[in-house]
Amino acid sequence: QPCCPRRDLSSREPWSLQPKKSKKSPSLPMDFFEEHATQTKAVAVCTLVMWMMHMVGLIFSVDPKNHSPTDHAKGYVDASQELDSDEFPFWLRICTNQQENFPFALFLFWGGIVLKANAAWMTIVPILFVTFRLLWMACYLWDLQPWRSNVYGMTVLMLLGTGIVNVLAAFEVWK
Repeated sequence: QPCCPRRDLSSREPWSLQPKKSKKSPSLPMDFFEEHATQTKAVAVCTLVMWMMHMVGLIFSVDPKNHSPTDHAKGYVDASQELDSDEFPFWLRICTNQQENFPFALFLFWGGIVLKANAAWMTIVPILFVTFRLLWMACYLWDLQPWRSNVYGMTVLMLLGTGIVNVLAAFEVWK
Protein backbone atom coordinates (compact mmCIF):
# COMPACT_ATOMS: atom_id res chain seq x y z
CA GLN A 1 0.00 0.00 0.00
CA PRO A 2 1.44 3.42 -0.96
CA CYS A 3 2.26 5.91 1.75
CA CYS A 4 0.14 8.62 0.11
CA PRO A 5 -3.36 8.15 -1.28
CA ARG A 6 -3.60 8.48 -5.05
CA ARG A 7 -5.62 11.26 -6.59
CA ASP A 8 -8.42 10.32 -8.91
CA LEU A 9 -7.42 11.76 -12.29
CA SER A 10 -10.01 9.90 -14.35
CA SER A 11 -12.37 12.87 -14.62
CA ARG A 12 -9.75 15.18 -16.15
CA GLU A 13 -8.20 15.27 -19.53
CA PRO A 14 -4.76 13.66 -19.36
CA TRP A 15 -3.04 16.88 -20.51
CA SER A 16 -4.95 19.16 -18.11
CA LEU A 17 -2.96 20.68 -15.29
CA GLN A 18 -6.01 22.30 -13.75
CA PRO A 19 -7.14 20.89 -10.41
CA LYS A 20 -10.63 19.53 -10.06
CA LYS A 21 -13.12 22.25 -9.25
CA SER A 22 -14.30 22.06 -5.69
CA LYS A 23 -17.99 22.09 -4.96
CA LYS A 24 -17.58 24.65 -2.17
CA SER A 25 -17.08 28.32 -2.90
CA PRO A 26 -14.08 29.93 -1.19
CA SER A 27 -16.16 33.00 -0.27
CA LEU A 28 -17.37 33.81 3.23
CA PRO A 29 -20.55 32.07 4.35
CA MET A 30 -23.66 34.23 4.17
CA ASP A 31 -24.12 34.20 7.92
CA PHE A 32 -20.61 35.56 8.53
CA PHE A 33 -21.81 39.12 9.16
CA GLU A 34 -24.70 37.93 11.32
CA GLU A 35 -22.28 35.95 13.46
CA HIS A 36 -20.00 38.99 13.68
CA ALA A 37 -22.71 41.66 14.04
CA THR A 38 -21.11 43.34 17.05
CA GLN A 39 -17.72 43.59 15.37
CA THR A 40 -19.29 44.85 12.15
CA LYS A 41 -21.13 47.61 14.00
CA ALA A 42 -18.04 48.55 15.97
CA VAL A 43 -15.86 48.74 12.86
CA ALA A 44 -18.45 50.85 10.99
CA VAL A 45 -18.73 53.33 13.85
CA CYS A 46 -14.97 53.44 14.49
CA THR A 47 -14.20 53.99 10.80
CA LEU A 48 -16.54 56.98 10.73
CA VAL A 49 -15.08 58.37 13.97
CA MET A 50 -11.49 57.92 12.69
CA TRP A 51 -12.36 59.74 9.46
CA MET A 52 -13.91 62.59 11.47
CA MET A 53 -10.84 62.76 13.72
CA HIS A 54 -8.63 62.83 10.62
CA MET A 55 -10.63 65.72 9.13
CA VAL A 56 -10.52 67.71 12.40
CA GLY A 57 -6.76 67.21 12.56
CA LEU A 58 -6.39 68.40 8.97
CA ILE A 59 -8.51 71.49 9.58
CA PHE A 60 -6.57 72.55 12.67
CA SER A 61 -3.16 71.83 11.14
CA VAL A 62 -3.55 74.01 8.06
CA ASP A 63 -0.36 75.95 7.29
CA PRO A 64 -1.21 79.41 5.91
CA LYS A 65 1.93 79.25 3.77
CA ASN A 66 0.37 76.34 1.86
CA HIS A 67 -2.41 78.53 0.50
CA SER A 68 -2.35 79.65 -3.11
CA PRO A 69 -1.60 83.21 -4.26
CA THR A 70 -5.31 83.84 -4.90
CA ASP A 71 -6.13 82.90 -1.31
CA HIS A 72 -3.59 85.49 -0.16
CA ALA A 73 -4.83 88.12 -2.64
CA LYS A 74 -8.49 87.67 -1.61
CA GLY A 75 -7.65 87.90 2.07
CA TYR A 76 -8.52 84.30 2.98
CA VAL A 77 -5.17 84.10 4.76
CA ASP A 78 -3.68 86.49 7.31
CA ALA A 79 -1.66 89.13 5.42
CA SER A 80 1.32 88.57 7.71
CA GLN A 81 1.79 85.08 6.26
CA GLU A 82 3.88 85.66 3.16
CA LEU A 83 4.63 83.03 0.54
CA ASP A 84 8.28 81.94 0.51
CA SER A 85 8.61 82.13 -3.26
CA ASP A 86 6.80 83.44 -6.32
CA GLU A 87 5.92 79.97 -7.60
CA PHE A 88 3.32 78.02 -5.65
CA PRO A 89 3.72 74.18 -5.77
CA PHE A 90 0.22 73.37 -7.03
CA TRP A 91 0.95 69.75 -7.95
CA LEU A 92 2.69 69.05 -4.67
CA ARG A 93 -0.32 70.36 -2.77
CA ILE A 94 -2.70 68.33 -4.96
CA CYS A 95 -0.70 65.14 -4.33
CA THR A 96 -0.55 65.83 -0.60
CA ASN A 97 -4.29 66.44 -0.47
CA GLN A 98 -4.98 63.19 -2.34
CA GLN A 99 -2.77 61.31 0.13
CA GLU A 100 -4.73 62.84 2.97
CA ASN A 101 -8.16 62.03 1.56
CA PHE A 102 -8.04 58.88 -0.56
CA PRO A 103 -7.17 56.29 2.12
CA PHE A 104 -10.24 57.06 4.21
CA ALA A 105 -12.41 57.36 1.11
CA LEU A 106 -11.35 53.86 0.13
CA PHE A 107 -11.97 52.53 3.65
CA LEU A 108 -15.44 54.05 3.67
CA PHE A 109 -16.42 52.89 0.18
CA TRP A 110 -15.09 49.35 0.56
CA GLY A 111 -16.55 49.20 4.04
CA GLY A 112 -19.93 49.97 2.53
CA ILE A 113 -19.52 47.08 0.11
CA VAL A 114 -18.56 44.67 2.90
CA LEU A 115 -21.48 45.87 5.05
CA LYS A 116 -23.84 45.59 2.06
CA ALA A 117 -24.86 49.23 2.50
CA ASN A 118 -27.56 50.77 0.33
CA ALA A 119 -26.81 49.69 -3.24
CA ALA A 120 -27.89 52.96 -4.89
CA TRP A 121 -25.74 55.01 -2.50
CA MET A 122 -22.73 52.73 -2.93
CA THR A 123 -23.05 52.97 -6.71
CA ILE A 124 -23.70 56.68 -7.19
CA VAL A 125 -21.64 58.35 -4.44
CA PRO A 126 -18.22 56.82 -5.30
CA ILE A 127 -18.69 57.93 -8.91
CA LEU A 128 -19.71 61.43 -7.78
CA PHE A 129 -16.78 61.51 -5.35
CA VAL A 130 -14.22 60.77 -8.08
CA THR A 131 -15.94 63.24 -10.44
CA PHE A 132 -15.84 65.98 -7.81
CA ARG A 133 -12.21 65.19 -6.96
CA LEU A 134 -11.31 65.66 -10.64
CA LEU A 135 -13.25 68.93 -10.66
CA TRP A 136 -11.47 69.96 -7.45
CA MET A 137 -8.12 69.24 -9.10
CA ALA A 138 -9.02 71.48 -12.06
CA CYS A 139 -10.17 74.24 -9.68
CA TYR A 140 -6.93 73.93 -7.74
CA LEU A 141 -4.73 74.08 -10.85
CA TRP A 142 -6.57 77.15 -12.17
CA ASP A 143 -6.62 78.63 -8.64
CA LEU A 144 -10.39 79.12 -8.67
CA GLN A 145 -11.45 80.19 -5.21
CA PRO A 146 -14.06 79.76 -3.62
CA TRP A 147 -15.01 77.04 -6.13
CA ARG A 148 -12.10 74.87 -5.03
CA SER A 149 -13.23 74.97 -1.40
CA ASN A 150 -16.88 74.42 -2.29
CA VAL A 151 -16.09 71.36 -4.42
CA TYR A 152 -13.82 69.98 -1.70
CA GLY A 153 -16.58 70.54 0.85
CA MET A 154 -18.94 68.48 -1.30
CA THR A 155 -16.48 65.57 -1.32
CA VAL A 156 -16.19 65.79 2.48
CA LEU A 157 -20.00 65.66 2.78
CA MET A 158 -20.06 62.61 0.46
CA LEU A 159 -17.62 60.77 2.71
CA LEU A 160 -19.47 61.81 5.86
CA GLY A 161 -22.71 60.55 4.30
CA THR A 162 -21.03 57.28 3.32
CA GLY A 163 -19.80 56.76 6.87
CA ILE A 164 -23.31 57.35 8.19
CA VAL A 165 -24.81 54.99 5.58
CA ASN A 166 -22.27 52.34 6.63
CA VAL A 167 -23.25 52.68 10.28
CA LEU A 168 -26.94 52.44 9.33
CA ALA A 169 -26.16 49.31 7.30
CA ALA A 170 -24.19 47.78 10.19
CA PHE A 171 -27.17 48.29 12.51
CA GLU A 172 -29.54 47.10 9.74
CA VAL A 173 -31.48 50.37 9.84
CA TRP A 174 -31.12 51.20 6.12
CA LYS A 175 -29.65 48.94 3.47
